[in-house]
Amino acid sequence: NTSAWTAILTQSTLPTSVTGLTINTVTNAAIALKWNAVTGATGYDLEIDGTVVSTTATAYNKSGLVANTDHTFRIRSKNAAGVGTWSDLISGTTQLNTPVLKATSEEMAINL
Repeated sequence: NTSAWTAILTQSTLPTSVTGLTINTVTNAAIALKWNAVTGATGYDLEIDGTVVSTTATAYNKSGLVANTDHTFRIRSKNAAGVGTWSDLISGTTQLNTPVLKATSEEMAINL
C-alpha cells in the first residue's frame, strides 16, 4: 500500500539582530552608514529619521541632508520568515558648511 508524495515543507526562522551599525563618513550634506551582514538575511530595513528604506547591501549613503543637522538611524534584518528586532538607535550630525571668505581691496588695505 503506497500513498502519494507530500509537499516538502521548509520553515525559515527570523533573522538575528543586526550588529555593528556605525557612521562611516560624514559631510555637510551626507552621512554614510555601515553594518555587519546577518547570516540568512535577504535584506535590511534602515530607518532614517523615522522613514524606512530597504536595501540588500551592508552600507548606505544618505545624501541630500542639510548642514549642521542631527539625524537618527536604526536597522533590522529581514527574510522570508519576517523581520528581526530593531537595533539600538544611533545618531549623527552633518558637518557645518565651509565658510566662504570674500576679500576686497581698497587702495592700500584689504577688507575681509
